[in-house]
Amino acid sequence: MSSCFTLLFHLVCCILISLVTASKPLSILLLEPTPSFSHHVWAMNLIKGLLRKGHHVHVVSVGETKIKDKLAQNLTYAVFDVMKIYEESEDYNPSEWEQYSAFYMGYFIYQLGIDACDTIIETKAAKELLEMIKTVEFDVIVQDITLFQCLYGLWEDAKGKPPIVGYIPFGPVPWLKDFIGGPSYPTVRPYMHVAIAKPVGLWQRTWNTLYYIMDDLIRHYYFLPTVQRLAEKYVGHTIRPLHEIEKDSINIVLLNSHPAFESGIPLPPNTFEIAGLNAQTIKPIDGEIVVTYSEDVRVFLDEAENGAIVISLGTNVKWKSIGLDKIETVLLALSKLKQRILWKLDIEMPFEIPDNIMTVKWIPQKEVLSHKNVRAVWTHGGLLSTQEAIWKGIPMIVMPFFMDQKSNAQILVTKGVGIYLDIKTLSAQTILHAVEEILYNESYTRNMKQLSSKFRDRSISPLDLAVWSIEYAVRHPNGTLVTPLKFQSKKALSILLLEPIPSTSHHVWTENLIKGLLRKGHHVHVISIHETKIEGKLGQNLTYAVFDDVMKTYEESEDYNPSEWEQYSVFYMGYFTYQWGINACEAMTKTKAAKELLEMIKSVEFDVIVQDITLTQCFYGLWEVAKGKPPIVGYVPFGPAPWLKDFIGGPSYPTVRPYTHAAIAKPVGLWQTTWNVFYYIMDDLIRQYYFLPIIQRLAEKYIGHTIRPLHEIEKYSINIVLINSHPAFDTGIPLPPNTLEIAGLNAQPIKPIIDEVVVTYPEDVRVFLDRAKNGALVISLGTNIKWKSIGLDKIKTIILALSKLKQRILWKLDIDVPFEIPDNLMIVKWIMQKEILSHKNVRAVWTHGGLLSTQEAIWKGIPMIVMPFFMDQKSNAQILVTKGVGIYLDIKTLSTHTVLHAVEEIFYNESYTKNMKQLSSEFRDRQIPPLDLAIWSIEYTVRHPNGTLVTPLKFQSWIQQNLIDVYAFLFFNIIILLIIFFAIKILIYFYCNHIYTVSKFHKSKQA
Repeated sequence: MSSCFTLLFHLVCCILISLVTASKPLSILLLEPTPSFSHHVWAMNLIKGLLRKGHHVHVVSVGETKIKDKLAQNLTYAVFDVMKIYEESEDYNPSEWEQYSAFYMGYFIYQLGIDACDTIIETKAAKELLEMIKTVEFDVIVQDITLFQCLYGLWEDAKGKPPIVGYIPFGPVPWLKDFIGGPSYPTVRPYMHVAIAKPVGLWQRTWNTLYYIMDDLIRHYYFLPTVQRLAEKYVGHTIRPLHEIEKDSINIVLLNSHPAFESGIPLPPNTFEIAGLNAQTIKPIDGEIVVTYSEDVRVFLDEAENGAIVISLGTNVKWKSIGLDKIETVLLALSKLKQRILWKLDIEMPFEIPDNIMTVKWIPQKEVLSHKNVRAVWTHGGLLSTQEAIWKGIPMIVMPFFMDQKSNAQILVTKGVGIYLDIKTLSAQTILHAVEEILYNESYTRNMKQLSSKFRDRSISPLDLAVWSIEYAVRHPNGTLVTPLKFQSKKALSILLLEPIPSTSHHVWTENLIKGLLRKGHHVHVISIHETKIEGKLGQNLTYAVFDDVMKTYEESEDYNPSEWEQYSVFYMGYFTYQWGINACEAMTKTKAAKELLEMIKSVEFDVIVQDITLTQCFYGLWEVAKGKPPIVGYVPFGPAPWLKDFIGGPSYPTVRPYTHAAIAKPVGLWQTTWNVFYYIMDDLIRQYYFLPIIQRLAEKYIGHTIRPLHEIEKYSINIVLINSHPAFDTGIPLPPNTLEIAGLNAQPIKPIIDEVVVTYPEDVRVFLDRAKNGALVISLGTNIKWKSIGLDKIKTIILALSKLKQRILWKLDIDVPFEIPDNLMIVKWIMQKEILSHKNVRAVWTHGGLLSTQEAIWKGIPMIVMPFFMDQKSNAQILVTKGVGIYLDIKTLSTHTVLHAVEEIFYNESYTKNMKQLSSEFRDRQIPPLDLAIWSIEYTVRHPNGTLVTPLKFQSWIQQNLIDVYAFLFFNIIILLIIFFAIKILIYFYCNHIYTVSKFHKSKQA
C-alpha cells in the first residue's frame, strides 16, 4: 500500500513540475569545452534530462554524445577533437601533479585553461559552431563556464542574444565570485588546491586568504588578458572585456555543491546548487536505452558473500602513470582479503590476478555502487565520484592526487565517512589497514548513511531543478529567481507555533502557514494574538491559545496611531520600532497564555518550534527550557528586516537594500548610499546596546532565571529562517542555505482538502463586482491603518472624488460615515482581500503599501495606488513606482484632484497593468509554491536537527567575516619585515661606514 502511495505521490509531483516548465520544446545549445571526460559525463546527465522534457538539444563537447533510440530523436552533436591530444601528451599526467604546491597548482590550472582554449578554437567543430551561432537562433545557451572564457565571444555574436545558463561541474571554484558577485568566503571554504577540510585558526585562515588573493590576481592579470586575445582571435573582432561579459550576460549559474558536504555560503537568487545531478536515480522514458554493467560483473558482485570493494580513480587519473610497482603492491594487499574487489584498471598487467579480484576497463560507477553487496569504494576523491558515493551511502577510501581531491578527502575524513590513503606512502600495510578499517568499523557506514540522507533530502531532485532553471531563463530572460525546494513528510509532527507580534497582519499571514501544516496532517498548537479560527476537518489537529486582550489594549491606546507615525523621521522610526517591541514584550509576558505556555513547554515535548522572530526576542528563553530541546524555525513576515544579519550571518547589504523606514526603492549614488549605511549602523547600535539588553531582562524575568545572552541564542539556536521576500520585488542578496525566501505564502491559491471549510466574500460583494462593467477599484489599508485616525475630512474628499468615476469601488472602511454614499461605492468592514483581487472585474487596488497587501496584488497582477504611512510602506511604494506598477499617493497632499489623477492614470494607462502582469509572472514562477517550501523546511529541520544548512559564517565575528584579523596579521608581519629590513640596512650602513673609516684611518696612518 505504501509503495502505491509513493508511486502516486511521485506521479503527482511530476505533473506539478511539468505545469511550470516551458510550454513548448526549447532549442538549446549546450557547450562542454572542458577537456575532461568527467565534465562530459556530468553534462550527459543534464542533456538526457533536457531530452526527456522534449527539448531540442545541440551539443558541442569534448566527447561523443552517445545517446540512442527514442531519447536521441531531438539530439544533434559535434565534437571538439582534443581529448586524444591531451591524453597522449607527455605533460598530461595528473598523478604527477600530486607533488605540485598549492601556489603552483593555482597557476597551473589557469595555464591548462589557456592551452586548452588555444587548442579548442582551432578545431573544426569550433569554427563550424562560430558560423552556426550567427545564423541559427537558439532559445538558450547552456555552457560549462568553469575555465573556458575564450568561448564567451559566441554569446556576443549569437543571433537573437539568447539568455545564458552557466554551469560548473567542478563545484565551488575560487573564482565563483566573478560569476555571482560577493566575496569568496575564504574564512569558511578551503582553497581548492589545499589539503584542508575547513580553514581553522588564524594561521590557516591567513594562508587560505592569501591563496584566494593569489588566485584572483592570476585570473585577472594573467589568465583573462591572455584568454581575451584568444577569444578575439576566435570570433575575428574586438569584444567587450571578458570580466564584463561574464558579469552582465550570465542569467543563471548552476553550481555542483551542497551544504551537506561543502560549507554553506550565502548565494544570490540566480545561483542554484545541484550537486548529485550525476548521482540521482532517473526513471527512463518509454523507448529509452538504459546502460548498465555487464552480466559477468553482476555475477561477480552477486557472489560476493563477504561484501565487495569498488576501485575507481575516475576519468583523469590513470593507473599507468602511477606505475606497476604500486599496482603490484595493491594486488598483494588485496589478495589477502576475503572480500571481492571490482577494479577499474586502464592497463594490462604482467601479474597474476587473484581470484577475489576482477579488473575491467570501464564501469558505470553509479550503477555499480547501487549493488547490494558493495560495501566500500576506493577512489581519488574527485567531486563527482564523491557525490555518487555519498548519494548511495557508500563509505570511501580516498587516495587524492590534485586540485580539489585533497580537500574533498579531508572533508570526508572530518565527517567520519572516509579514510585518507596517501599515494606517497602506499604499501600493503597501509592498504590493508584502510580496507579493514572501512569494512569493520561500522561508524563509517553509519556516518555515511546519515550524510547521504542529508545530501539527498531535497524538495526536488537536482536534475529537475537544473532543467527548471534553464526553462525559467527562457521564460524570464531578465528575471530573478528563488531557491525551489519540496518534500513530503513521512509522519505527523507535533508543532508549537508562536505568533507574538501585536499586528493582525502577522496573524493573518501566519494562518496561511498553519493551514498548510494542518493539510499535511501535522498536529499544531498555536499561541497567537488572535483566535486561530479554523473550522471543519482541517481544524481537527489544531489547538490554540491567545495572548489575551493584547491587541485590544494596543488598538484602544492613544499612542497606537499608525497614521500619525507617517510624520516620524527615519531615525526616530528606527528607535520607535524597537520601543514598540519592548512594550509588546512587557505586555505579552504578563498574559495568562504566556504563563501557561512556559509551564507547558517544560513538560510537553514538541518536534519543532516555529516562531515569528521579527521583534519579540523575549520569548527566546522558551527555547532554553523546552523539553527535548526541539529545533527552531524562525520566520519573519516583515520581510528583509534590517537586523536579518543577526539571524543568518553576513552583512546587511546596505548598498543595495533600502533601510526599512527610508522612502527609497534602492540607494542610488554616494549620498543615498551613505545615508542608507548610516541608517543600518544606527539600527544595529540601537538593537545591540538598547533593545537587546532591555529584552534580556524581560526574558529572564519571564523565565525566572538567567539565560544565555539573546544574541547568542539567536545565533546558535535557529536552524532555518523563513523570510518574506523575493528578488522579483526586493533586491536580491546572497543568502545562506538555511535562509529561504517564501514571499507570496499569503497570496498563493490553495486547493482545499476534502471537507475543509472555505471562507470567501459574501454574495452581495460578488454581485456588486460582477456588475462592474467598467472595472472595479478595491480600497484597503490593511489591518493596522484605521480610517478613523485619518479623519472625516479626508474621507469626504475621497468620496467626492470617487463619485465622479464610472468604475465601481469596494472600500474597506472601519467607521460609519455621516455622508451620502454614491451608487458606485460599496463600503464593508472587512474583505477577503486575496479572494477579492481574484475577481475578473477588479482592475486596481488602493492600499497602504504594506508588504503583505503588496504581495497579494503582485501575485494577482493588479496594479496599485499606494498611500504609505510608516515602516516599510514608503520604501515599498517607491519600489512599486520604480517598477512602473504603482502610483504614489501622498496622504499629506490628498485632494480630489490627486485622487482622480491617480485612479484615472492607473485605469487608463495600460503600461501599469502590463508591467504588473510581467512582475507577477516573475514573482509567481517558482519550482514549487512558497507555502510548500515553508512546510518542507519545517519538516527538514525535524529530520536533520543539527543545522546542516547553516553557514559557518553565522558563527564568525564581523572581524573574522571581513578578514580584518587576517589583514591585521599580514600588516603586522609586513611592519616587522620592514623593521628588520631597515635595521639590517642601518647595520650595513654603519658597518660599511665603520670599514671605510678604519680603512681611511689606516691609509692616513701609513701616509
